[in-house]
Amino acid sequence: PGTNGPRPRLSSGAYHLNFLQDGTYVNMNGLQNVEFSEGCWEMIWRDRAAAGLIVCGLKLNQDARRNDMVLEKGNIYITFPVWSKEGLQKRQFCKLESQAKYKEFEMARDEELQKMAK
Repeated sequence: PGTNGPRPRLSSGAYHLNFLQDGTYVNMNGLQNVEFSEGCWEMIWRDRAAAGLIVCGLKLNQDARRNDMVLEKGNIYITFPVWSKEGLQKRQFCKLESQAKYKEFEMARDEELQKMAK
């Protein structure tokens, strides 16, 4: 997606993905193997964004069934967020500020509820 997208300079380009072993899952019949092939990955950074993505594409060679769910054979795409060190620190700080503000509101709410209960 990134290499052929509007900003190819922000992409690592596609790389081959080697599978060290089959995937597994457990269903009512016990442990099941899942065979993948044709894997690739790419890292994509976004303009002026604190995070980017790792996009993995692979081919599931047979259906995987568990209870009433079926993951049909074919292409699967998975994305994972990735952060620059600076971007992660900035977002963690924002999260801490938001959590502190939430605590203040939570305490004020609890105080008002206690007043109403009297």
